[in-house]
Amino acid sequence: MTPRRGGGPDAPTFTEGARRQQLIDATIDLISTRGHPATSLSAIAERAGLSKAAVLYHFSSKDNLTRAALEQVMEQFSAYVTERPARAAGPREAIVAYVRAMIGYQQANRRQVRVITEMLLDDDGGTRHALTDRSAI
Repeated sequence: MTPRRGGGPDAPTFTEGARRQQLIDATIDLISTRGHPATSLSAIAERAGLSKAAVLYHFSSKDNLTRAALEQVMEQFSAYVTERPARAAGPREAIVAYVRAMIGYQQANRRQVRVITEMLLDDDGGTRHALTDRSAI
């Protein structure tokens, strides 16, 4: 039986998507505990229980993998923070909802906040472009 592809012939299979997510999760774990510069492809592979070659099969470089992790974290952060003010009854309530959402996200998602902080402070990694240039991933 052939694995199903959800978005057409070039879309990753279910297994490929799960493996990519496994690598992103391992990357988030390591960046949040070790920092971005100290997170190597070898460490990511070890955390995920895969070979370094398997990591490179799914992401051609550490930069591509860490950018994918940052992109995922930023998408989740954005969804969390924008959804709450949108439900507010008025402008003042929207501001309060926004501040509460920012604080609430930071409290509930410390690993992800550390990834955002680590990646955005590492300007040499080109993270500013990763947030605006989706073709980099």
